[in-house]
Amino acid sequence: MDGGRSFGAPARVSEDQWEIAGCPEDGPALATDAKDDLHIVWPTLVNGGNPQKAVFYASTKDGRIFTPRVRLSSADQEEAAHPQIAVGPSGVASVVWDEPHGGIRTVLMRTSETAGQFGPAVTLSASVSADHPVIVPVAEGLVVAWTERESAASAVAVKRIGVSPLPARAGDPITATVRTGDFQRVYNVARVR
Repeated sequence: MDGGRSFGAPARVSEDQWEIAGCPEDGPALATDAKDDLHIVWPTLVNGGNPQKAVFYASTKDGRIFTPRVRLSSADQEEAAHPQIAVGPSGVASVVWDEPHGGIRTVLMRTSETAGQFGPAVTLSASVSADHPVIVPVAEGLVVAWTERESAASAVAVKRIGVSPLPARAGDPITATVRTGDFQRVYNVARVR
């Protein structure tokens, strides 16, 4: 390694053959594990009668040869989007994304089990529209955040998974402060449960 001064030849992760007359606002996400294996998730168009946008996963040990892609989003939906991935200290990969269900978008998560196999999808968001999830590993588990609702009612929701409880009383608000230049807004993002 030379500290990023040069790069090797590009490596194709998957031959998706996706063409779109535009610029999608959606793309891949990467994470590495303790062995420096690279894990990648991405959305792509699946052609086969009825085109579907789906979320896939692959990994590589050397950055050149990737495992065959694994579809993570369900086959009964058409618009999975915004995948993000985190790998914890034990090497378990967790992937979040959003897709439509029952007239709203929901945030889902799947976690790797053994040999690159993933468990079933778990819905993380409540009964309001949710999208653009992000995920980070922490010492005792994961923290996932996403946006909920629209316009003036919008909020950032935060869910702690496998993490010890917050040092607060049940019902206390969890807030997030967002600063953009001279503008600052404090959001009530959740309540301690």
